[in-house]
Amino acid sequence: MLRWRLIIGLVSILMLLLAAGGYSIWLISNLGMRIDSNLRQNYETIRQAHLIRLRILRLNAYYMRPLLSDVLRVGPEALHSRFLPGIDESLNFILSSTKSAEEKAVAAQLASRVQTYLDAFQEILSLKPGEQARFERLRAELLATNLALTEATEEILKINEQAMIASNEDASELARDTVWFMAIAMSLGIAVLFYSYQMIGQSIVRPIEELTASLEQVRNGSFDFSLPVKSQDELGLLAGAFNSMASQLKIFNRETDETIVRLNQSLRETITAFPYPVLLLEASGAIWATNPAAESFLKSSGNREQLPDGIRRHVEDVFSSGEDYLPESLKQAVLFRIDEREVHFLPRILRIFGANDLLSGAAVLLIDVSRFRWLDDMKSNLISTISHEIKTPLTGIRMILHLLLEKNCGDLSDIQDEMVQSACDDCERLLRTLNTLLDLSRLEAGRMELALAGESPASLLEECAASVADRAHLRGISCETTVEKDIPRVLVDRQRISHVLGNFASNALKFAPDRSTITFVAIKLGADFVRLSVIDEGPGIAGEYHARIFEKFFRPPGQKTDGVGLGLSIAREIVNAHDGRIGVQSAPGIRTEFYCDLPIA
Repeated sequence: MLRWRLIIGLVSILMLLLAAGGYSIWLISNLGMRIDSNLRQNYETIRQAHLIRLRILRLNAYYMRPLLSDVLRVGPEALHSRFLPGIDESLNFILSSTKSAEEKAVAAQLASRVQTYLDAFQEILSLKPGEQARFERLRAELLATNLALTEATEEILKINEQAMIASNEDASELARDTVWFMAIAMSLGIAVLFYSYQMIGQSIVRPIEELTASLEQVRNGSFDFSLPVKSQDELGLLAGAFNSMASQLKIFNRETDETIVRLNQSLRETITAFPYPVLLLEASGAIWATNPAAESFLKSSGNREQLPDGIRRHVEDVFSSGEDYLPESLKQAVLFRIDEREVHFLPRILRIFGANDLLSGAAVLLIDVSRFRWLDDMKSNLISTISHEIKTPLTGIRMILHLLLEKNCGDLSDIQDEMVQSACDDCERLLRTLNTLLDLSRLEAGRMELALAGESPASLLEECAASVADRAHLRGISCETTVEKDIPRVLVDRQRISHVLGNFASNALKFAPDRSTITFVAIKLGADFVRLSVIDEGPGIAGEYHARIFEKFFRPPGQKTDGVGLGLSIAREIVNAHDGRIGVQSAPGIRTEFYCDLPIA
């Protein structure tokens, strides 16, 4: 196995290093010890020989006087106390440290001559004062013995110096042997290292290089390349696993390509089936896919590579705001002239997200609402025309009924008076309905002019609450106003917004139970809007009717009211004209909140 190859190679190198290092350390330590022992012993022998010579010289200087009387006057005490102990000590060391036969003979000769010298001194010190002639003879012998003793010490010095030189040569030879051994060990280590490198290169590096090349092929999309499995070790298993992975990737890549082709084909078939223009955009806003209707639309707009300005502005707003553009009103349709014909498209722009929920583009759907716009305009014109046409004779009927009630044309019976009064009430209600329809037509046609000014939300709510306070008091209903602290002003037409809040309050008063509470609330909503709400404790509105509650003539099932269902529709148009938002939050059995979000001044 590859692991054991590595372990064997590394252990071999380690053992070689340990053996070479250990033997080298032993050689160097042994060399040092031998050099130290030889030098120390020879040096000490040489020093003791020098001490013998020095003490003999001092002894001669101390005793060797010309007259025997002078020598006898000094006496033998100094010889025994000052000179003999040192000479004996040095001589004993030399005798005990000798190794070779030659050195032992020279040391014995030195000891003999020292003893002869000392005996002569003893004899001189034992002479009588009148034996001057004998003193002269002994002195001459003593000088000759001194010369022989000096020659013996010289021989000792020469032998030890030669021993030091021989020890140095041995040390040099041992050092050379150590150097040769280290060189051989290093060469062997380099050879083992090179062999291990070759083994590891063949076993590991080359397969890894082949694996790297194979991975590069896979990265470039080629899955046909496979590694040869040359062994059953870890690299062999790795090569087998790589070949299996490449095979699986090849299958997966083929399946993925087929899936992408099918998805692309399905996508094109899907968007082609749309009768309206469909454009798919990249995150940069560039067009990357269209259907035939979109191609025809772009061709008629004069630029096949770029969206028209009216659509491009909405796309940029979607990318910058991070919210889809889903308009609901037909008035938000964009007008284009296609083939000398006016066409209204209602754009629907949806963001497209890719991997990791990152924005990858957008889908633009242009719904042709020309017919609906025409029908809506025709309906509005019809309502406006009928309202105008009915309002004129209705005004005459109203005037006649008022004249009859004033009895300018004669008295009426009680039944006649009651019938005329009922007709007059119905006429007033019909006139209010016609006026409401005319207002709604003007709002939908965009002919309403707003007198915008900064107004206090607290003032608007207090005015609204005061307008229904008397009627609420008759039913025991309390009105409460809650305004957030430091709330900013709103940019509104006071009269129009008062109409909206008044409609909210009237509806709340209609459905609020007796002795309940109606709450008027103002809060800041984000950085751009202030929310004005009217909250009642009525029966609530089911969630499925929230989207239709602001439609014309719509009333939730089960609600009994004398209105025609135009109040909330007019309120929506007024709030939309202020670039605001209107809505409801309610559920059966839970309080109902109607609100409008108005821009901050």
